[in-house]
Amino acid sequence: MISLFAVSATAQGYWTQKTDFGGDARYFGSGMAIGDKGYIGLGSTSTYPSNSDFWQYNPAVNAWTQISDFYNDRIYSACFSIGNIGYVCTGCYWDGTTGTQPFVFYRDLRAYDPSTNTWSQKADFPGTGRNGAFGFEINGKGYVGMGLHRENSGANTYYNDLYEYNPLTDLWTQKASLPGSERSYCVYFSVNKYIYVGLGVNNVTQYLMDIWQYDSQTDTWTQKSSFPGPPRKYASSFVIGSKGYVFGGMDATQYFNDLWEYDSFTDTWTQKESLPSYTRYSSIGFSINGKGYIGTGNTPNAGGQTDELWEYTPSTAAIFENQIENQIDVFPNPATDYINIFIPEKVTIEIIDINGQVIKTINNNGKERTIELGDLSRGIYIVKANTGDKILKKIFIKK
Repeated sequence: MISLFAVSATAQGYWTQKTDFGGDARYFGSGMAIGDKGYIGLGSTSTYPSNSDFWQYNPAVNAWTQISDFYNDRIYSACFSIGNIGYVCTGCYWDGTTGTQPFVFYRDLRAYDPSTNTWSQKADFPGTGRNGAFGFEINGKGYVGMGLHRENSGANTYYNDLYEYNPLTDLWTQKASLPGSERSYCVYFSVNKYIYVGLGVNNVTQYLMDIWQYDSQTDTWTQKSSFPGPPRKYASSFVIGSKGYVFGGMDATQYFNDLWEYDSFTDTWTQKESLPSYTRYSSIGFSINGKGYIGTGNTPNAGGQTDELWEYTPSTAAIFENQIENQIDVFPNPATDYINIFIPEKVTIEIIDINGQVIKTINNNGKERTIELGDLSRGIYIVKANTGDKILKKIFIKK
């Protein structure tokens, strides 16, 4: 069902309803963005508990196109994209019952190439077959972890492991496990070369609200500010610029349509504009060209699965901030010993402290540059670059 409207304001972000998902309404689906297109597929519909169809959304024309089906039916797979290739990993087949063996769990990895509209098999995920895992890309590599495996006895085994996939070698490497609780159906997003993971559930009734940051360069986890809303599972996420957004989900007694923004520089959360529609869980989130999208999911207060697609536009100030920040790449951030700076132009870079004093001046040749920070005190600094027609700035934190 669709009734187009928007709740708008220039000082605040706003939601706009877009064309409904092209396939049947569903939840427990999978999705990602590849380039300037969004993708949603798999999942459970009112007709079939597991599905294999996949669909592409083009925001330029606000339209859906069906692509090649995935090779089998399944729900709740992990997804990520690297360059112009999308990846679907793990998940399970569900027969729709609560019998003794209602699930078949998978470990395979499949790659989708939009240029040929084909799927190809890659090296299997080395961990245990599972569903409810997360998948994300950072620095040209894919990461899959967490999730659960249900035994025939009905007992769930939850995981806190993490694996890295290198598409150049088609090899997996196990990385440091999350120090926090094992979990499934968590929320995840990638900002400024870090992965953020949190929320979810680690047994039938224990809902979590902790948030952890993963640094792929040092293979370490750092606990960050906890999520300020109610703990939950089946939440969705997307990233706009340097901000991560967490939407919806459910706990044992209620469903949500709230939206929360995470600022990775200040490690703070801000509640934003709630979706002007029904509460929902297990939706798919992705972002394209500075806007976030939430599609499909389950809306128990509206009769079940939904095919709605919503677009979130941040405030005018946030759009400007993200446009400027996205032209400078600084990582790791926060940093201890060094930062890497990438600006795709030949400019002079200044490192400035919070008092406005220039601490360092560096000539940049338009490529990645490593800057040692051993002589800097702890605090907040600004990377400033003057290109001649604009001034670019980005904040980083020296720990």
